[in-house]
Amino acid sequence: MTGAAELLRRLERGDAALAPVYLLRGEDAWLRDEVLARLRAAAVPPAWMSANAVTLWAVDTPEDAALEEACTPPFGSPRRFVVLREPGIWAKGAGGAKRRGRKAVQEAEQGALASYLRDPSPTTVLVLVMSGKPTMAEEAIARAAASAGEVVVCDRPEGAELQRWIDGQARSLGVALGEGAAAALVARGGGEPLALRQELMKLASYAGAAGSASLEDVLAVTGELAPPNVFQFLDLLFVERSPNRALGLLARLLDDMHPLQLLAMTVTQLRKLAQLKGALAAGLSDWQLASRLRLPPPLVSRMSLVVRRTPPARMAELLRALGAAEASLKLGGDGRTVLEGLVLESCR
Repeated sequence: MTGAAELLRRLERGDAALAPVYLLRGEDAWLRDEVLARLRAAAVPPAWMSANAVTLWAVDTPEDAALEEACTPPFGSPRRFVVLREPGIWAKGAGGAKRRGRKAVQEAEQGALASYLRDPSPTTVLVLVMSGKPTMAEEAIARAAASAGEVVVCDRPEGAELQRWIDGQARSLGVALGEGAAAALVARGGGEPLALRQELMKLASYAGAAGSASLEDVLAVTGELAPPNVFQFLDLLFVERSPNRALGLLARLLDDMHPLQLLAMTVTQLRKLAQLKGALAAGLSDWQLASRLRLPPPLVSRMSLVVRRTPPARMAELLRALGAAEASLKLGGDGRTVLEGLVLESCR
């Protein structure tokens, strides 16, 4: 599996040959569209786009007809570019009743799409797009697509990956970000790619001919756009272990949340880390871990690194610290003081 941000960087550098098949999955529609646009531009020259680029919806297109498009030779261009949205719909019968369980998987594995994926056309870039929670049939399609080409996860990039994505987007707009500028942009603008792109466009206009933007420029141009996000707080606490940013976000969260409510969510996140430690020992894949813990796969990958370098004794210390914080709050302790102490203990 490849993250959308990683694929976008590769396409920008032009350092990788295009695969015959891509599967785009994940919840961020803007990132999916961005990847689609970059793949289309890399696959087909603008002059031949109308003759060689087509988008189909599986709900409106019979399976055989869609695959006939993929098998059609290009005209005037080295490649054809075919986008097929929501192919999992073909796991429904002719009457529209959804097939379930093993029957749906068998149909997905034996249908025309599965046959095509076993031997894709070398002159077509076929992009399958799946949104929402995957069905069993879609998972079968995903496995076949992974064998034929590349599965691209279009969830929002996070942490260091998000900052690298911001740097790449800034370069595409002709502006170089100075030290700390990307981190400040995330802190003030949040993690929504579309919103960050808009802020970068403002920043590029502000930088003008200078072609560079400093931390001070970010602070001058962007406002506090991002609402306090408890999940970002938990990420800073247990994954990035960034006490200065976690303390700043804590102060904003406590304007709207009771300290015990925030503590309860913190306990839930630590329990997920403990569950992840056990699941890793069982040898589950990232997708299986994500499904079991109900977390985005990129976050599971990052949390796995945290878990592997956190010994059981340290987990026990954190649980005891959470218990002590809860007892202090219930005995009337100052919420901000108690939780600030917990932040410092968790991030050390």
